[in-house]
Amino acid sequence: MPPALAFQDDKVKSEMEKAASKLFGQASKQYKDKEYAQSIVELIVLMEFYPEYTKIDQAAFQLGSGLYEMGLYEAADQMFRHLLQSSPKTDRVPGAILGLQKVCYQKKEYQQSLKFYKALEAHYSVHASIDEARYYAAQAYYHLKNYNVVSNLVQHIKTSSEFYPFGLYTEALAFLKKKVCARR
Repeated sequence: MPPALAFQDDKVKSEMEKAASKLFGQASKQYKDKEYAQSIVELIVLMEFYPEYTKIDQAAFQLGSGLYEMGLYEAADQMFRHLLQSSPKTDRVPGAILGLQKVCYQKKEYQQSLKFYKALEAHYSVHASIDEARYYAAQAYYHLKNYNVVSNLVQHIKTSSEFYPFGLYTEALAFLKKKVCARR
């Protein structure tokens, strides 16, 4: 390729990256402001028209998260799986696995939700999202009527976590269910 064309190609790529960054910034602000539908539209445009974007893994994760927040669980599931397949070495992997855990929980697929939790616990037990994963796992075990495991899981949620009080509530419900079951 002649130097002039290579320079022009680099310039086009630089402009595309700049435009993608602007679009991603807008989508991120909209997501933060809980304008999920608009954020999703911006992210789809970004991913469709510039898949070479340097932060495409972040865009895919945010898209999956936005879809989850809107209750579009099948679409969120597909996006999180796409992220895991297309970017298996990204730092978004634990978040994508947690996203899949939560999606399965919302779809009442508790056993599948627990499989994702176990993957997180096995590989990312010190990740920032582990307390949220433990909370959703406790919820899944509660719905599966495995009340003893609920208490064990809640004990591993850090007391400083925003999920700790909710975990305690679930643990209290599990204790009540165990007492009711024991009386029968």
